[in-house]
Amino acid sequence: MALLKMKALSLIGPLEEVEGMARHLLLKGAFQPLPLGLCVSDASLRAGLSTVRENPYEEPLEQLEAVWRLARREIPEARPLSVDVELTPSRAKSLVDQVAGKLTLWHRRSQELTDSMETLEAGCIFLEALARLRRDPRDLSEARHLSVLFGRIDEDNWQRLRESSRDAPLILLDLALRGRQRWILAVTVPGYLEGAQRLLDSLLFKVYPLDDLPGGSASEALARLRRRQSHHKRAVEGLRTAVQTYLDSHEEELAALHSRLHSGQRIWEICREGGQMGRLHLVSGWLPADELPQLREEMARRAPRTVLVAADPEPEQIERGLVPSMLKNLPLVRAFQDIVALYSLPSYGERDPSFVVAVTFCLFFGFMFGDVGHGALLALGAWWLTRRGTLSRGLGAVVQLAGVVSALFGFLYGSVMGKEDLIEPLWLSPMHDTSSLIAASLVTGVVCLSVAMILGLQESWKERDWGEFLLGERGVAGLLLYWSAVLLGVSALTGWGGDAVFGPLLSVTVTLAVLFLLAGIVPLPGRKGKKRGSAAVEGFSRFHHLFSFLSNTASFVRLAAFALNHAGLSMAVFLLADQAAALPGGLILRWLLLVLGNLLIVLLEGLIVFIQTLRLEYYELFGKFFRGGGRPFRPVPWGRPAASLYRYEKLKKGVSS
Repeated sequence: MALLKMKALSLIGPLEEVEGMARHLLLKGAFQPLPLGLCVSDASLRAGLSTVRENPYEEPLEQLEAVWRLARREIPEARPLSVDVELTPSRAKSLVDQVAGKLTLWHRRSQELTDSMETLEAGCIFLEALARLRRDPRDLSEARHLSVLFGRIDEDNWQRLRESSRDAPLILLDLALRGRQRWILAVTVPGYLEGAQRLLDSLLFKVYPLDDLPGGSASEALARLRRRQSHHKRAVEGLRTAVQTYLDSHEEELAALHSRLHSGQRIWEICREGGQMGRLHLVSGWLPADELPQLREEMARRAPRTVLVAADPEPEQIERGLVPSMLKNLPLVRAFQDIVALYSLPSYGERDPSFVVAVTFCLFFGFMFGDVGHGALLALGAWWLTRRGTLSRGLGAVVQLAGVVSALFGFLYGSVMGKEDLIEPLWLSPMHDTSSLIAASLVTGVVCLSVAMILGLQESWKERDWGEFLLGERGVAGLLLYWSAVLLGVSALTGWGGDAVFGPLLSVTVTLAVLFLLAGIVPLPGRKGKKRGSAAVEGFSRFHHLFSFLSNTASFVRLAAFALNHAGLSMAVFLLADQAAALPGGLILRWLLLVLGNLLIVLLEGLIVFIQTLRLEYYELFGKFFRGGGRPFRPVPWGRPAASLYRYEKLKKGVSS
């Protein structure tokens, strides 16, 4: 239950063998390549290695996948294939050109016809409007003192255009509304034509020409345009059918070529960050240490001429944060990795706080939201939303566990759907044992803060930072000061031990506080390279940290406050429902209020308690032992990111890549 140990891995060998090992690493999904500049520090050696950053398989693969897009079909799922040494980038481009060349011409013609159909549709809308007004197209052409612009505009921009044109010599005629597009005719005087065009362009008004309209009356011209539309539509459908027929007859061949190209493209994603010298290729990156034995076995069988160099990360790489972090935990703890990641990933070599978060998160949430019925509803609701895909699996698991623990706390509180008289509490009743509840929340805070500071001490010990370990803000001196202050507070509030205990505790606490403050002013021996501010800054920081002991502990009173709030809200719902029962139809109204009130408590208060739990984790606990700042481990996956829109748009326009 920690960060996985990483190895700095380098493969040096013939290109075909390195590509074979790259395929193995790709299918394992456990290798993050490193750029050549971070792997080879010798400038002369680096100068002798050539690097190809652009993936040569990307373009032919995009061009091939466009074939399925043109036919409006789903791209087949690529199958992992062995390294195809004959499928060089130039060979791949040649094969794809043979397939896509004809289809590109078909699509270019299809696109031209589609664009023409859009223009024809615009003309039909214009002629329909003229026919309703009993006007002919030549009436507008004979208007010598008017300039006419016809087109469409988005519904939102249409309202802005009407407001902007109130004081302008511009008449707007609303002709039709199709979806959210408003078709309008803009009429202005020739002297204002340029200004009208600027105004319309600023609001994304698309102009359609009126010069190519057929002659005759509006109804006659409309009939001719409808016939042209019908011919274009049949032509487009014929071209689309031709593409689909081609796909049907060459389905296996094209799917196999797609898998070959996909494999080459993904393998090159691993290899392209490396360097090449003749037939030798260098690939370097990060690999989890537990994957190394299997890689060695694979190399012994398939890459006998390739050299493998594996080493532990260097201290400088760890200090600079270059080593990626990969978490591996038990299933129940794994769900809380997302909670940690929302704050920050642990840096390499740091303690993974996921287990601590898993325990404390459920504890805090259950303490504040303890109710058998509400906890069960929360868990069931999270399970249902996770199955539907509304909640992610990680967040859904967190909420489900929090709901289960809330139900367990409900038995401790004797609370079922907000009622505390149905079962006997196993521990205490929030509404009747308020003092004990507040005391329990403070004890919980003291224990959790103490554990967090002890974990921080372990980190300082592991880093051999003795100054921080002994006299740092979260060192031994700070922990002893915190414990002595807690005991002093208990003695003052409860009279525990009387003067015989209170006096010595006060002396010890004051002495530790002075020592703690002086340690911030006097330079401390610590880790090499650790930055330290001026004496005034460090002293003020210590003074602030001294008071934070009190504020951090007092912050845990919110555990009791929200537990009381939960009980109070539930009581209010029942009181309101009982009062509604006296009204006409009161029985139905009472049950309606009970159902809606309890749902509101589960949803609204559940969200508030979730946020408060996160606050306790991030602000009260993490600052005591967690540094964060880790880089996520990003291995090259088998699947590709979203396809290049630029290349696809080029193909849509009929430009052969």
